[in-house]
Amino acid sequence: FYVAEKFYEKFKGWSVCYHGTRFAYGLSILLSGLKPAIDTAHGDGIYASPSIIYTAHPRYSEIKKIESETESTFFKGGKYVQFVLQCRVHPDNIKKIGQETIKTYDTVIDPNFDNAVIEWLIDAQDKPIMDFNDPNSTIVCTGLMVRVTDNHPGVLPDSQWWYHTFLTEHPQMLQSIQLHELQEKIENEETCNIIFS
Repeated sequence: FYVAEKFYEKFKGWSVCYHGTRFAYGLSILLSGLKPAIDTAHGDGIYASPSIIYTAHPRYSEIKKIESETESTFFKGGKYVQFVLQCRVHPDNIKKIGQETIKTYDTVIDPNFDNAVIEWLIDAQDKPIMDFNDPNSTIVCTGLMVRVTDNHPGVLPDSQWWYHTFLTEHPQMLQSIQLHELQEKIENEETCNIIFS
């Protein structure tokens, strides 16, 4: 689905949204498209969010520790990398705009969006995969947002809401660090800088 020419004409009126995933699935999503969600809190379809801050939560976007010297050189000396897909969706294809589903309760996730409208359910048209090359696709990937940091991104100010979610009940979501290690970094007032994004 080649849209470099007349990009803004093609997507005029479409909304920007974000979809997080694991590194193991990233390439197949880019090549083949998005599958409808397995966990269906708001119903059947593809889940996305207008908030990149929400999508960067480790439930949605895997955080990978940069291990090898080659990776470190490629990522300009960074220690952690994370990515989310930037997508476009026509508002007619948003089946439901819903509440966050990670139990933040009254914690503000993103000051730009109310928690009650931070999850979008996109119509998958009963397809097993929403192919981005299909001209009738309800959602299209238009960018890959990459964040490389010099410390775990859980230390970033934008990530402090994570500790008011079920992350404390399911610390395995952190994958690349133990919850107590991350909490220790915060208690020691360690900082985190974005090397590039």
